[in-house]
Amino acid sequence: MNIEFITLVWFVSVLCIAECDDPKGHLQPLGSHMPPIKIDVLDTPPTPQEFFEKYIKVNKPVVIKGAAKVFSNFKTWQDDEYLKKKYGKWLAPVEVGKYEKKIVLIPFKVFLRNYNKHPICISRDIVPLNPMRDELSLMQSMSCGGYRERIVRVMFLLSSGSCQSELRWNNEENMHCMLDGTKNWTIIHRNDRHILPSHSQMPMYSAVDPRSVDMYKHPVMQDIHWYQAFVEAGDCLFVPNNSPYYVKSGDSRNLGFSVWFAAPRSLSLKDCPEKEADMPNSAPIGRSMISEVEFVKSIFYTMIDDRTDKVSSYDYHSSSNIPLMDIESRLLLFDILDSNDDDSISADEIESISDLSDPIWKDLIYDQDEYEELEDEKKTDETGKDKTEL
Repeated sequence: MNIEFITLVWFVSVLCIAECDDPKGHLQPLGSHMPPIKIDVLDTPPTPQEFFEKYIKVNKPVVIKGAAKVFSNFKTWQDDEYLKKKYGKWLAPVEVGKYEKKIVLIPFKVFLRNYNKHPICISRDIVPLNPMRDELSLMQSMSCGGYRERIVRVMFLLSSGSCQSELRWNNEENMHCMLDGTKNWTIIHRNDRHILPSHSQMPMYSAVDPRSVDMYKHPVMQDIHWYQAFVEAGDCLFVPNNSPYYVKSGDSRNLGFSVWFAAPRSLSLKDCPEKEADMPNSAPIGRSMISEVEFVKSIFYTMIDDRTDKVSSYDYHSSSNIPLMDIESRLLLFDILDSNDDDSISADEIESISDLSDPIWKDLIYDQDEYEELEDEKKTDETGKDKTEL
């Protein structure tokens, strides 16, 4: 037998064995390594009390089918001409690229004329000064109970489709509602966040590439359990705070918004109707947002160990919930909060936060985007080229 042929057969056999022995999910999208955990899918929104007790309090994701179809802007925001006419002057921070992105500032009307032709998308906070806020709503489960006063951000997400996120998480609770298109979410339970390979420069991101997970480089990923949530236009998805997620949008126009909010320690139902039948289908978001003091408190509440009702010194110093602070500032802040010197921070000590005038707090206070509008100008430049085209 020809020696070259034997050598070729051996090489192919070794290659096949090597490939067959790869860990399951190696160089495949996140979630390919094992079947997902079953996620709750509801056909009707839970009451505010049920939503708090069954999902927020126990950090459990849930899909609520059709919850956004009652929103006043559900149909109108599916029309780019409508958005262009009402909000075209907004100077929108636009992401160039559909995975690794850079930010450019362009008029929203320019974005709308070009996003189907170029790899650009928007994923930005609709700040209280932005008039788009007036058309947004909270779903029924958040229509009362004080959720409106605990909003941190309202993220607006629009693309022509096929966008992917990095593997990341938020300090806040996240209620994401789809107005157009579809999204597929891969969600990891917040309890497993600490074992994810961390990003060296971005504390709220993982070093794992969710598009193609290298199981040899990150073997811990072989044991990560995950939820899968498929949402389409009209659906809402709740993602608990500090739960890592990877999102891939469908191939068509994709429009949604996420309400990032700080969950209360207990729910007040003073503004809810006595009878469940009188519960409104939705409630306007309006221009309100969480106070700086309550926002700072929420950062520490998300670090509390449910078993001890405290934040240990170890959890505090190893947490990515606190923005990039130097070690000296971290130590000083812990000493300020640990008023009884028991090497932990209790819920009572968190609740006692009231004065943020000391410079030590400045890195914790939410830095909000500015809202700017385009001034009226000619539609063509000196060469006659349409200035609304990229």
